[in-house]
Amino acid sequence: MKRLPLHAILLLLFASPLFAQDQIKKKFALVIGVKDYEFVQPLKNSLNDARDISAILKTKGFQVIEMYNPKTKRELQDAIRAYFNLLNGQRDAAGFVFYSGHSMQVDGVNYLIGANRCQSTIEGRS
Repeated sequence: MKRLPLHAILLLLFASPLFAQDQIKKKFALVIGVKDYEFVQPLKNSLNDARDISAILKTKGFQVIEMYNPKTKRELQDAIRAYFNLLNGQRDAAGFVFYSGHSMQVDGVNYLIGANRCQSTIEGRS
């Protein structure tokens, strides 16, 4: 098994209370990895990191929605909606989101960037 990068190890340490809680009956995760951007060099480890995190989450009982190399804003939105639909109305549930790829913040608004151009962004609030 290959070594996890430092940021993945730190992420798992901070999330470890989610893994250990017996009262949490349902655990859901959204894992997104983007490597092949249209106008920049491919990222070296983003897909590997996302797949490694997904595998670990599954061994810890998480139901994982995986999205690799989403091309459009619509694909990202569909994955996020599917994740929130799983969590919506659940009691004693925990959620976990992992994103590995390019993102940016403009005027306090966060954007996840899909593989095709700047038009493929999702707006989020910090």
